[in-house]
Amino acid sequence: MDIPFHAAVALTSLMTFFAVKLGIERIGPAWDVISRKRVQELTQRAEAISLDLTALNDYLRVWGICMIAIPAFVWVFLGLPIIACGSAYLVYIAPAMILDHKIARRRTQLRDQMVNATQLLANTSRAGLNLSDGMREVLKETRAPLHGELERIVTGSASGQSLSDALNVARNRLQLEPFTLFATAAQVTLERGGRLDEAMNRISASLVDAQRIERKLSADTASSKRASIILSMFPFGLIAVFSVLDYDTTSLLFTEPLGELVLLVVCALVFVGCKVALKILDIKM
Repeated sequence: MDIPFHAAVALTSLMTFFAVKLGIERIGPAWDVISRKRVQELTQRAEAISLDLTALNDYLRVWGICMIAIPAFVWVFLGLPIIACGSAYLVYIAPAMILDHKIARRRTQLRDQMVNATQLLANTSRAGLNLSDGMREVLKETRAPLHGELERIVTGSASGQSLSDALNVARNRLQLEPFTLFATAAQVTLERGGRLDEAMNRISASLVDAQRIERKLSADTASSKRASIILSMFPFGLIAVFSVLDYDTTSLLFTEPLGELVLLVVCALVFVGCKVALKILDIKM
């Protein structure tokens, strides 16, 4: 007896689902190892600043699927095999670019929060609290992500580790200049004595000045960065315009191998040019 068409479609879909599920369960752990090596250096930097990576394996599995699905879609459904190679490269570098952006944003948040934290610590010192008690008070007024870092120091100190050692561990782990200044000043006052409030006020003032200069640089270069991104879109805008004015000629870019190669070279030049321009404009203090 022949199976009805709808039942055959449903059965095929169900079998495909279970096949994909079984494949993911079998291949997933092996892929996790391979993909983790791809972002190992960035993962270590992210863990050093306590960036949440609990969902990283899930994202990397989605990335693995996209590594196959997107180039296949461009090749099979759009009929652009050469462009598919370019899309595969973009998908390949996407996790590193996204993770690097998240790390940079996290480090910026920590740096900005250090300004307020040092000011609060100077106030607690003037109020007569020692460094350990002052950090506990500052902890109450500090939000994530700096809250977690200070909490680790306070917890380590409460569990028997000396406060100087806890600060040193955090300094070596974070590798963040504002925190290094704070930890060094705090360790000096712990080991040799001195007025903590004056040291914290000086550090806070220097951080405020550095933050002001960096924000001014960011504001001064924002328009140039925006212009670089807009200019990088011009070649694709021209292709869209010429496809309206002369569709037959422009369509050769998508129908002929040589046209696809030219389009891929143009995309590569635009991508590299935009990255170089943004790198030049990304002025570090």
